[in-house]
Amino acid sequence: MRPATGRTADALAAYERMRGRLADDLGLDPSPTTQGVQHEILTGGLVARTPRQSERSRTNLRTALTSFVGREDAVAEVSALLTVQRLVTLVGPGGAGKTRLAVETAARLSSSYPDGIWKVELAAVTAPADILDAMVGALDLREVVVLDRGAEQRVDDRTRVVDALSGRRVLLVADNCEHLVADVAAVTEELLQALPDLRVVATSREPLGVLGEAVFQVAPLDVPVDATPTPDEALEHSAVDLFVQRARAAAPAFVLDDTSVPSVLEICRRLDGQPLALELAAARLRTLTAAQVAARLGDRFRLLTGGSRTALPRHRTLRAVVEWSWDLLDEDERLLADRVAVFPAGISVPAAAAIAGVDEAAALDLLTALADKSLLVPMADGLGEPRFRMLETLREYGADRLVERGEADAVRRAHLAYYRSLVHDRAPQLHRQEQLEALAVLDDERGNVLAALAYAIDVRDGASAAWITTDLAWYFSLRGQAARVLAMDVPLPPTPELVCLVMRFVGLLDQPDERVDGGALVGRIATLREDPRFDQRAPTVTVILAATDLFSSGDEEPG
Repeated sequence: MRPATGRTADALAAYERMRGRLADDLGLDPSPTTQGVQHEILTGGLVARTPRQSERSRTNLRTALTSFVGREDAVAEVSALLTVQRLVTLVGPGGAGKTRLAVETAARLSSSYPDGIWKVELAAVTAPADILDAMVGALDLREVVVLDRGAEQRVDDRTRVVDALSGRRVLLVADNCEHLVADVAAVTEELLQALPDLRVVATSREPLGVLGEAVFQVAPLDVPVDATPTPDEALEHSAVDLFVQRARAAAPAFVLDDTSVPSVLEICRRLDGQPLALELAAARLRTLTAAQVAARLGDRFRLLTGGSRTALPRHRTLRAVVEWSWDLLDEDERLLADRVAVFPAGISVPAAAAIAGVDEAAALDLLTALADKSLLVPMADGLGEPRFRMLETLREYGADRLVERGEADAVRRAHLAYYRSLVHDRAPQLHRQEQLEALAVLDDERGNVLAALAYAIDVRDGASAAWITTDLAWYFSLRGQAARVLAMDVPLPPTPELVCLVMRFVGLLDQPDERVDGGALVGRIATLREDPRFDQRAPTVTVILAATDLFSSGDEEPG
């Protein structure tokens, strides 16, 4: 029996109740050891163990087993935030390295918190009522034994935590808050109000939403932009450095050289510089080469499964990491997250409204919620409007979900319809005073438009493929895309077919191809011009016809 901090009277009262029960129920006296404890309490020989008075109990942070790579600046930023804010929440997707950054920062701040730094593990906590109990356990306050189970008033967990930390400069690391975010927020706010010297670093996939909270977005590790860096140049980037260090641990013979650099860069880029995914990929080098790992990333959820046996279950495989994030969404958020997977170049609010079947206000709310939960990265488009991007690994998971539910084709057709309409509406603006706005929109949407075009070609939707190519003819050169459309060998509407043929013909002038009959192209163009369905008023067609007429007249011999 030991007294809680500052609760000597309660400990002595508990002893007297225990002694009475032993005598009444069993006819026994307390053991000599227990009587000795009572004597020490009475004489002041037994002092309550507190965070301030015990060197051993000033932290429960564990020594890291691997090197800390690439986030020295982040440690400095979080440390600086803690000097001005009492609650700092590190947010990011699963596997971003939030816990490691929080622990590393806390460990380096030990001199700033002389009364202790404790990590509170919340991953296994499933009930809101157990949050404070987890804190009691982390602070090692469970050694207070109340022997009288019939006591009318027991010390609740909140009082126990507040009593133990009152008047002390302490840092708590609340780890993995996302599944109980509202309840953790309430407990954290209450403790911060009761303990003015307390500081808290939380990790979560979304902010706690407490007044005065500083939110720190944990960014991916740095990935090289240069397509062909040397091995030494590549190692200057933290994503490559982490992968190589973990790869050498898994396969000591691994060497980053001119042969392996391209594959390592592809792995780092396609895994978005996310630490856990890179570590799982590096572990595969026990049995595969870097090139083989890179080639298998199309099936990354089956490939990246070799996590630590001692890690949380949701951190042992890449699929488990992402599934945990999806499980935290409500039905509407989950539906949109799945559909965003078909947007490789990010998604605008109007596009989200169209693909989800809601108005733009509701679409913005859903996109914001997904960004708050670290499934989307918010940014601004070329016109300063909100736009959101999903990491490739998350898109792969969403695409898999669409396939599993048999919805992939319907969503991609909706995506195609949206972008066919968008480019058709924007094409005339390229020839008017709205040109700059149209260019900004098409710059942002280029990747999505090309994905829509590729899908149209794959499903042999000739009309959509040809019209997209036609409407984009004056935005950028799509000669290669025009050739793909014409190679489909399916009937095309006459107007876009003519545009594709002209673009193909111009491409031949620039890069001759003996396999293509230029004369046949010219003949087909002439035939299409006579087709009654041919729209000579389309903006792109108007310019093309003028140019071809001028070209034709220039070929005429003077009479």
